[in-house]
Amino acid sequence: MGLVQKVAEHIVHTEMTLIPAEVTQKAKLCILDAIGCGLYGREFEASRILLQIASEWGGRPEATIIGQGIKAPSAMAAKLNGVAIHVADFDDSSIYFRGHPSSVVLPAVAALCERDQRSGKDLLLSYILGVEIGGRLGEVMGLSHYEAGWHGTATIGTIASAAASAKILDLNEKQTAHALAIAASGACGIRENFGTMVKSLHAGQAASAGVLAALLAERGYEGSLSAFEGKSGFYRVYSGENEISRLADGLDEFYTVKGLMFKRYPSCAATHSALDGLENIMQTHQFSWERIEQIDCSVPPVNLTVLIHPEPRTGLEAKFSLPYCISAFLVHGKLDLSHFEEDALNDGRVRKLMKRVKVKPDKRLGELVRTKGVLAPTEIDVKLGNRTLSKMVLEAKGGASSPLPDMEIEEKFRICAGRALPSEKVNKVMSLINSLESIENITTLTAALSA
Repeated sequence: MGLVQKVAEHIVHTEMTLIPAEVTQKAKLCILDAIGCGLYGREFEASRILLQIASEWGGRPEATIIGQGIKAPSAMAAKLNGVAIHVADFDDSSIYFRGHPSSVVLPAVAALCERDQRSGKDLLLSYILGVEIGGRLGEVMGLSHYEAGWHGTATIGTIASAAASAKILDLNEKQTAHALAIAASGACGIRENFGTMVKSLHAGQAASAGVLAALLAERGYEGSLSAFEGKSGFYRVYSGENEISRLADGLDEFYTVKGLMFKRYPSCAATHSALDGLENIMQTHQFSWERIEQIDCSVPPVNLTVLIHPEPRTGLEAKFSLPYCISAFLVHGKLDLSHFEEDALNDGRVRKLMKRVKVKPDKRLGELVRTKGVLAPTEIDVKLGNRTLSKMVLEAKGGASSPLPDMEIEEKFRICAGRALPSEKVNKVMSLINSLESIENITTLTAALSA
């Protein structure tokens, strides 16, 4: 039996009764967080352009576009919502997935759930399965997949989306296996496009491609049953690192879902450990940013292939600029949505401080990424005259080792969703997601996602 068949067997036979309560609760928080990010993300040009094209193309109104009050064919709705959730880079991330699971899996399952008028329990189960299978595949592919230049959100995400979509459609084992095989040829997305609109398109494309793979398989479309482990399969072509057979081992443990990281800042996750380190230093020592002579920031070498915009020209580039994120945080005492808008980007104080920030690779930290399974261990040194304030952060707050309180995640949702919905609808959406298992028809939720 090939790997796609083993994974398909797990997808078909897993029911909600097998999901641990703590996984279910984490999944609901992730769904809440993603929807909040999507409601905020509708403001971005990347979302507006794609919406214009979708409107021109038309098609059957099957699934809701978050915050827009209109519907589109399920695959297109998944694409639009994937872009909206991911475009601000405020959505959850995963060291296993090598990317952003919810921005890919949730749009796919939500679109098909709405199309077929499935329940909240169906959505929740399919979401959990997609995220977990994506996390396991990412773990097998290892860091070498990411180092080769692939964006896990786009590549791993396509297969995760197909897995979740197959579950929603109630595909049998044969159809599900072929959906996974089809998705393996739909995976694409290069990291060179980080800091541009295309990065968020990676999430939308992966969500949409997974939906299409499942719909094709439902009608009898077939792919290779050795698409994962074959000589020219996904594992070898996409630079896999760890033993591929491990993909199908212990899939019912659901540990990668529990490891999803919530973001406190709307920037690349590789910036967060540095920001947490600065927060600690600022809380312990009183000083103004003007006194800083130099900031030395040591990061894993791979992070320098992600943080590729030392002098950002746009808000999207600023999310991948460690000098900018550090300097804006120090000048303003925080880093929120407003600090990636044009006025903040051109703040002379921030630009002045950026010149004092030095970022360097540290192989020792790179080893920690591999051995400890952490995303972005960072060491930061702030030089103030004759003294240096230092802090090492292994993993940013919001990760598995330092989870955020539910209250903080809910407040983040209120801030993001409040830009698109009135307060009463924000509260209603929160209540619906909190009781997702009891929703008989998911349209009860999707109807509440428009002003």
